[in-house]
Amino acid sequence: MLDSAKLFFHDLRMKHTLLILLTFCFIVFLITAFWNQVSSTILPNTTMGLYDKDFFQNMLINAHGSAIDILLISIILYWFEQRKKKNEDIKDIIQELAYLKHYKGDDISYRYFGRLKKIHDMGENQVDLPSAQIYNIDIKEINLINSNLIAANFKNSIISNSSFKKCNLEATQFIDCKIISKNTVIFEECNLIRANFYKAQLKGIDFRSCQLTNAKFDQADLSSADFRNVDCKGMSFKNANLRSTNFMGAMNLTQEMLNEAKNIKYIKR
Repeated sequence: MLDSAKLFFHDLRMKHTLLILLTFCFIVFLITAFWNQVSSTILPNTTMGLYDKDFFQNMLINAHGSAIDILLISIILYWFEQRKKKNEDIKDIIQELAYLKHYKGDDISYRYFGRLKKIHDMGENQVDLPSAQIYNIDIKEINLINSNLIAANFKNSIISNSSFKKCNLEATQFIDCKIISKNTVIFEECNLIRANFYKAQLKGIDFRSCQLTNAKFDQADLSSADFRNVDCKGMSFKNANLRSTNFMGAMNLTQEMLNEAKNIKYIKR
């Protein structure tokens, strides 16, 4: 709390400093732009020692150059300060996410997703969240790369406009999930070994680049899903809908596996 207050007042001081500099630059600009009127009205023949019209004119020229230099430096420093603050905020949220593994409240899913969405929107798309609890929630516009989500729980969630690229999703639970692809690749080069898609809705999902050995698709809707060239060793399709599913080039796919499915019409293999 104290650190947040310090950051707030520091940011406030930076903004006030920039405001003062901008005001100073604006005044210098006005005087420079209307120098003929100022010099003829206020300084027509004003002389006091070295303080004459030429002196003020030279001082104004120097002030003009100095104001620009100071303003540029201040803007650069402010940018670095904001960047530092953003990185510190991301580290704080990542730490909060790490602490959530000890949290047992009913709102744990919203806490996880809220913080994940926040750092994602701040440009962070690589996270380390083993056993994350992100269930019973609508997951939109989350794109993760090289992230650790081993044994995460996405049970009964709706995943849309999102993607997982080169993520470790081993033993992750997608039970009763609805995953909407909309012609985009949801899982790209992911480790989905021992993942559980029980009763999941996976129409048209592309699994071609993923590791899927021992994954469970019991009672899942896999109509028009793409398993081309996938290693199907140990996979289960009990009572699954495999209508128009593409298994061309798939390895270790047995007839016994397919016989357990509910629907294998128009299957490709």
